[in-house]
Amino acid sequence: MHPRTQTSTTLELDALDLPDPAHLTEDQRCGRHCLWCPTPTPLTVENAVDLGERREPEHWFPRCCPTCIRAQARTHGSMCEVCVETPAACETAAALRQLVREHSR
Repeated sequence: MHPRTQTSTTLELDALDLPDPAHLTEDQRCGRHCLWCPTPTPLTVENAVDLGERREPEHWFPRCCPTCIRAQARTHGSMCEVCVETPAACETAAALRQLVREHSR
């Protein structure tokens, strides 16, 4: 399996509700650990889900584990107004589904 390269998916993930990097560990901000797991989950090239380089509010590299991206995909659908009204129109949900497919292999 190859790590996800930056594509247009990254742009749609900009709307994803990520934790404030100020409240994360250095390993989480650098993408070495999952940013959502409650206990430090080390990430490797094979299992990391790249959520795209971010520059606001600081420069950081969020990544997560496959389990957490599946949970985010489920949560997003129930919290997003676009998904509730017109599921096919939500680009963030489409990007999340793509990441789930890529990391379920």
